[in-house]
Amino acid sequence: MIKQTLDMMQADPDVRGILMEFDSPGGEVAGNFELARQMLARRGEKPVWSHVNEGAYSAAYSLAASSDRIIVPQAGSVGSIG
Repeated sequence: MIKQTLDMMQADPDVRGILMEFDSPGGEVAGNFELARQMLARRGEKPVWSHVNEGAYSAAYSLAASSDRIIVPQAGSVGSIG
């Protein structure tokens, strides 16, 4: 679902940038590293920013880290890929 949404936004000429919202304690997700690689390969097409509400760990952080910029509030935290 995330990949299809990102593909649609990348293809839409009216979308000038993409903001991904994260709040996840982490875990494993099938296809996560493949999606992260695809995000990295598309860098430069449109800006992709990640906003972390409170936490982005493990699988969530791997996607946030693949964006152009990560915004984390003072009380938020990120980390632990893989």
